[in-house]
Amino acid sequence: MRIAFYQNIFCSLLIVIIFSLSPLSLAETKQIYKNQYLQQLIIGELAFQYKNYSEAYRAFLSLAYATNNPLYAQYALEAAWKQNHRQKSIRAADLWLKLAPNEPEVQLLRAVLYIKNEQIPPAKQLLVKVSNSSNPFQENAVYLLGNIAFAEGDIPRAIKYYLAINSGPYYHEARIKANLLQGSIAYKQQDYSAAIKHLQQAYHLSNKSEIAALLGEVLWQAGNVNEAKAIWQKALEKTPANRYLLDTMLRYKQ
Repeated sequence: MRIAFYQNIFCSLLIVIIFSLSPLSLAETKQIYKNQYLQQLIIGELAFQYKNYSEAYRAFLSLAYATNNPLYAQYALEAAWKQNHRQKSIRAADLWLKLAPNEPEVQLLRAVLYIKNEQIPPAKQLLVKVSNSSNPFQENAVYLLGNIAFAEGDIPRAIKYYLAINSGPYYHEARIKANLLQGSIAYKQQDYSAAIKHLQQAYHLSNKSEIAALLGEVLWQAGNVNEAKAIWQKALEKTPANRYLLDTMLRYKQ
């Protein structure tokens, strides 16, 4: 759809708006019609509603540059995100961050874009800022910091981040990861009691066959052979083709 299409809709919509208001003078009517920012805003909104995200992105980004209003940069980022267009997303996010440098939401989103581009140091800087202040995105940032620490091989730091999450959408997954890492460390240290405790918690939270495989292995090493067999058999009934589970059982000739 071309921009002329939205301009025509804009004209029709503007007429409805004008006549729904109290009577305006001809000069006031002309002023509303000539308001370039209002035109672009309506064009952007209509383009977004009609799922022409490329047109919406152009309209909102232009508005953001013209008005220095971070809200329009946010709208542009939403349109770019809908297109799954990384470069457009980065441009809109950078502008939003420039116009609202202390806004946690854009700090988090820009960090995600850095991560997607494998630019970890600047991502960590923004995530630390978000995690150190009380805001709705704080625990999202902590979870991502945990994932980065894990990817970097800093397991103690990863566990620390995961355990710091006490609520929110990432709480469940963070607890699974923390217990799995703690259980794995304890197993390597041959602390079977601690390993079993953490892995049982991880398995209870996730019910994943991969965790069942590891839990069964630790139980076997700890001398609880029948319990290990029962865990494996239950997981096998649920996921009979799970390669990790099958390989673990094969190593113990099950």
